[in-house]
Amino acid sequence: MHSAAPVRQSSFPGILHQYTSKLVGFEFIGSSGKTISSNKERPLLLFVGGLGDGLLTVPYVPSLVEPLDKLGWSVVQVNTQSSYIGWGTGSLVRDDEDLHKAVDFFAHLGGADYNSRKIVLMGHSTGSQNVLYYLSQSPLDNHLAAAIAQASVSDREGCYNTIGVDKTEALVAWVQKEYIEKGLGDDVLPRSKVAHSMGDTPVSANRFMDLVSIRGRDDFFSTDLTPDDFAKTFGSIKPITGTNDYSRLALFMSEKDEFLAKSVNREEIVQRFREAIRPSTSNSDASGVIPGATHNVGEASEPGALEWLIEHLVKVLKQV
Repeated sequence: MHSAAPVRQSSFPGILHQYTSKLVGFEFIGSSGKTISSNKERPLLLFVGGLGDGLLTVPYVPSLVEPLDKLGWSVVQVNTQSSYIGWGTGSLVRDDEDLHKAVDFFAHLGGADYNSRKIVLMGHSTGSQNVLYYLSQSPLDNHLAAAIAQASVSDREGCYNTIGVDKTEALVAWVQKEYIEKGLGDDVLPRSKVAHSMGDTPVSANRFMDLVSIRGRDDFFSTDLTPDDFAKTFGSIKPITGTNDYSRLALFMSEKDEFLAKSVNREEIVQRFREAIRPSTSNSDASGVIPGATHNVGEASEPGALEWLIEHLVKVLKQV
């Protein structure tokens, strides 16, 4: 079977929805021409990217549109306040509030409601933290039929791989002493201090600590975390609001993820995550490692990676 090449179009048919006064989601329109605005029972895959992502920056998203359209689903990618460079001064809490507003908007679009339209949230990279926070730690309602975490990697361990453990720990200690303890958590850190680990994005002290400190607010996927740590996330999935049912959670890790150390056994870490999922009814059997896939299942992925992703995504959607 030949690999499905990433879509190379520069223009895409669809509808730009304004789900808050300043935030938008783009609904791709497949060959059927059906949309969630005109079909109140049409289900929806809501996609959110990772650090630095915005509309169309994750290459595989447009490739999902036709297979899901044939299944009767729409695909919407949302921007949040953390899209593009906004992540540097954001937080999981702010992301969660944005995503709940998006879910509420799209759940009711076209005269639908939570009972008539199923919504599945899919997060890529740090979007996986948004998914897991939404399911397990958010104080807000849960109306997701299922959720998918693709390329869930540790930003802390990514920093270790970039500048080393010793330099990372020294930087964390410096930020704690010079900013956090002085009540300056919202201040942006000097680029000269963090550019090697965070890139060119302006990053606040709080966001840096969330991402890079041990058991920071964003530290969900580090391989050195314990079962007790995983119990607070994977092991604490909330019921769907107003029901006794639970959202299904699927995990798609990339075999050749460049942000994950080569020494990490991908199958083993996915299994560790899955073993921690509670309740067991949330543990999707579609989870697994995408063979030959890079972090974002981009052009450097091996033939068949994109097909695997689509096949297992369709499996999740059929089960809800």
